Amino acid sequence: MSEDKEPENTKAIPESSDDDSLERTGRYQITEYSSGPLPDPRILKMYDVVQPGLGERIVSMAENQSNHRMEMEKVVVQGDSTRANWGLFAALFFGLACLGCGTFLIQKGHDKAGAAIVGTPILGVISTFIYGTNSRREERVRKEKIRAGVLERGER
Repeated sequence: MSEDKEPENTKAIPESSDDDSLERTGRYQITEYSSGPLPDPRILKMYDVVQPGLGERIVSMAENQSNHRMEMEKVVVQGDSTRANWGLFAALFFGLACLGCGTFLIQKGHDKAGAAIVGTPILGVISTFIYGTNSRREERVRKEKIRAGVLERGER
């Protein structure tokens, strides 16, 4: 095989030519990225050129969507708070009922059964406290990593 031989499907382009028929062409691409509920102000202005008032309608739509999202978040937070309060009251009732039943059984001479009934809710409260403390700590660490840019929001 000779190194001087060119493939058949190529033509050599002369390095310099006085021929004006040669033309240099190129292609470039510009990519713009926008994040958020609204497009770039230049693009928003172009919407108004296409149809007068369209830019204002887009801004109004984004405002309405934002208000709706905040209202839904408010409803979710209030619901979570209500459920948490009901859970606390149910746990208090259950704990007091177990304490009363266990005390009654101990007074009637059933020491082991009474101790088990009194001890079970106490162990539950202690384990819930430990689990909750660890969960809050992990959540704080995760949020701090997100703020620092180490994690994306969907990662764990």
